[in-house]
Amino acid sequence: MTNLEKSQSSVYSARSFGAVGDGSTDDTDALQAAIDACCSAGGGRVVLSGGVFLSGTLILRSRLTLEIQEDAVLKAVPDIDRYQYMATGYRSRMDTTPWRAFLFARDEEDISIVGGGEFDGCGGRHDIFTNHQDNDPYRPYGLFLVGCKNVTVKDLEMRNSVFWMQRYLYCDGVRLENLDIWNHSNQNNDGIDIDSSQNVFISNCKVDASDDGICLKSEGEDPVKNVVVTNCIVASHASAIKLGTGSVGGFKNITISNCVIRRSQATEMNHPYEAWGGLVGLDMATVDGGPMRNILFSNISIDGVETPIFVRLGNRLSSDFNNNGYRGQELVDHRGADIAGGARIKGEGSMRGISFSNIRARNVGPIASVVAGYEGNPVRDVTLRDVSIEASESGVEADLHAKPNWASNIYPVNRTPADGHNLPVYGLMFRHVEGAFLDNVRFAAAEGEPRPAYSIEESKDVVVRDIFES
Repeated sequence: MTNLEKSQSSVYSARSFGAVGDGSTDDTDALQAAIDACCSAGGGRVVLSGGVFLSGTLILRSRLTLEIQEDAVLKAVPDIDRYQYMATGYRSRMDTTPWRAFLFARDEEDISIVGGGEFDGCGGRHDIFTNHQDNDPYRPYGLFLVGCKNVTVKDLEMRNSVFWMQRYLYCDGVRLENLDIWNHSNQNNDGIDIDSSQNVFISNCKVDASDDGICLKSEGEDPVKNVVVTNCIVASHASAIKLGTGSVGGFKNITISNCVIRRSQATEMNHPYEAWGGLVGLDMATVDGGPMRNILFSNISIDGVETPIFVRLGNRLSSDFNNNGYRGQELVDHRGADIAGGARIKGEGSMRGISFSNIRARNVGPIASVVAGYEGNPVRDVTLRDVSIEASESGVEADLHAKPNWASNIYPVNRTPADGHNLPVYGLMFRHVEGAFLDNVRFAAAEGEPRPAYSIEESKDVVVRDIFES
C-alpha cells in the first residue's frame, strides 16, 4: 500500500468534531476542524453521513477525500457573511479581484469529493444571495479550485449554486464523473467551468443550467488543453457546450463526443434572452487573443436550440476584470497582497483545425449556424462531415435583407441580426473562412421558410462535396 493509499484509508467522521447535521445548525467550524485534522495527519476521508450539514466557506487541503454519503447533504448556510473572499494569486482576466466561494482550495493536490450524496448551494435564497445578472464576486461559487493537481469530483447531485456551480482555474488533472447538476436558481448559473486547466476528463454527467452547461474557457494566460468530454446529457438556457468567451490563453486538443444536447427541463427562466430551448448547442468563441487548435466534435445529438453550431473568431482583446461589466466596486477593502494582475494579451487570436462529424440537430432555428472570422483573420481548416440540421421554426421574407453586425470587437452571441431580423439563411453561414470541407451536410427547412439553406461569403478554398436540401 502506498503512502497515499494509507492516508486515504484514515476516516474522520464530521460528527466526531462536533458537526450536528440537523439542517439548522451552522456546522462550518466543525467541518473545517475535521478537514484540518485529517490533512494535518497526512490525509484521509472526512465523512458526512445521515443528515443535512450547513456550512459557509470550507478550505480544502491536499490528500483529502470529502465523502458526502447517499444519506447526507452538504448545504450552503444562508448567511452571506459566512463566505470568505478568496484571492487566486494567478494572472487572469476575471481574477484581479477576489471571489467568494463555498468550497475552495488553492495549490493543493489529490482532492476528491465523492459519496453519492447531495451538494446544495442554497442559491434560491434570494433574500440572502441577491440574484444578479452580472458576474458578481459578492455571490459565492459552489466549488472553486485554483492551481490544484489531481482532482476528482464524482457520484454527486449538485444543486442550485448562488453563482457558477464549479470552476477549475489553472488546475492539472481534473476528473468529473457521474454528476447530476441542476443550476437554475439564479442568472449566470453555469454547470461546469474548466478554466486555463489541462488534462481534464468529463464523463457520464447530466447538466441542466440556466446559463452555460459545460463551459471551457481561458480567462488565464494558460490554454485549456487536453480535454475529453464524453457521454454527457446537457441542457441550457444559454450555450449547452461552450468554448469561450474568455479566451486569453486559448484552447488546444479538445475532444467532445457521444453527447446529447436537449431542451432544459426547467420551468423557470433565469436568463435575459429567455431562450427556453437554449441559444446554442455547440458554441465556440476566441476573442481575447488566444489560439484555438485541434477541436473535435463527434456523435452529438442536438434538439431544440436556436442555433446548433456557432463558431466566432473575434478581436475583443479583453484583459481586465474592471473593464468588462463585472461588479466589484464594493470589494476594494477585500483586496489582499496576493491579488494578481489582469491577463496579458498576446495579440490577435486564431482558429484552426475544427471538425464536426456525425452531428444531428432537429427542432432548431430560426437562427442559422455560423462559422465566421473577420477581415484579415479567417477561421482556417474547418470540416463538417455527416451533419444534419432540421429546422422547426422559419424566418420571414424580411430576413432576406438582414444586415448582421459582424463587428469583431463585440461580445459574440448567436443573436447577431440587425433591425429585428434573423440571418438571411436558415441553415449555415460561412464568412471569412479559409480552407473548409463540407461532406454530406443536410438541411431541412421549416414549413414556409423563404430563406436559402446556406451561404459562403468572403471565404476561399471551401470544398463542398455533398449538400442536400429539403
